Amino acid sequence: MATKNRNKDEKAKGVIDFSDVSAEIKAGVYRKVYLIYGDEAYLSDRIVAALRKNLISPGSEAVDYYAFEVKKSSVLSEDIRAQAYTPPFLSARRMVVVRNQGIFTSDFSKEDFAKLDEWLRGLPDSVCIVFLEEKIDKRKKAQLQLFIDTGAVVEVVKQQDAMLCRWVAGLLKRDGISITIDAINSLISRNDSDMRALQNDIEKIILYCQGSGIDKADSEVIEKLCAPDIRGSVFQMTDAIGLRKVDDALRILDHLVALKEPVPRIRFMLSRHIRQLICAKDIKSAEEIIQQMKVLPFVARNLTRQASGFSRDQLVNALDLCFQTDLQIKTGQIDEKTALEVLLISVSQVASVS
Repeated sequence: MATKNRNKDEKAKGVIDFSDVSAEIKAGVYRKVYLIYGDEAYLSDRIVAALRKNLISPGSEAVDYYAFEVKKSSVLSEDIRAQAYTPPFLSARRMVVVRNQGIFTSDFSKEDFAKLDEWLRGLPDSVCIVFLEEKIDKRKKAQLQLFIDTGAVVEVVKQQDAMLCRWVAGLLKRDGISITIDAINSLISRNDSDMRALQNDIEKIILYCQGSGIDKADSEVIEKLCAPDIRGSVFQMTDAIGLRKVDDALRILDHLVALKEPVPRIRFMLSRHIRQLICAKDIKSAEEIIQQMKVLPFVARNLTRQASGFSRDQLVNALDLCFQTDLQIKTGQIDEKTALEVLLISVSQVASVS
């Protein structure tokens, strides 16, 4: 599941991806230290699960596997160090998983780093310690280099929609279920390309199809089983705004709210969509949009179509309104629902200005 837009310079500096580390594990190559970071938690969990399966003997998890997660606590605690330096009892290695310890934050002092450097470089070969971070500061080169020197730095990023299409179809095919391309597109859109959320929906689809005696999932099945398509609804709202039909846009918003969709998420999706329209306006070609923005063909076509209905200035002004609305909410000047309603009306007015 390697992402094709990986930064090659980063890889040359020692940062690898999911595909690389999966190949190592399959070949029986295990590092003493892993730093895994990025915005696709599903892939992080897959790596940890693969290491655990290969390194920890069945039935010995209680004595050879240790997970530690207390945000803002010191990664240098004696508890973690003791676990890392304890030999395995029944397994090939002892495995220690440390989540969200803030090694790359400003709270991590030079003294902390010196201690971490000392004990990571002195780790016995009988341990595998995995650090999971949501984000890292790549400007902290000493920390990054320490993990490269002592093990592996793995970046797990959101996967391209084209890869997700193959992945979804492949998982369903294992259970003898096919899926239409429209259904796949809808499924990915509804889950905002998040693999963990996609897997949850795939499991529901499999159970539904098996229970209903059907072997093909179409858009009707997706509509019945899955969460509302916020991205699709945002497209519809933007269409309504472009046609100067603000009442229709507000009705779509009310429908999403009635379905218990979080208003902050709707607002975020609208802001992101306007940013994408600006990019589409600049790129112009649907083929180039697919390549540069890493979106599905039907999304690229819709972006191109919608962008043609606005001038660039209108879109920039609309995005500025999104920023202003965000500030008003954060400073307590207006509540979320009212703010989004006012935003839709304001964006519609901006779109009416030639």
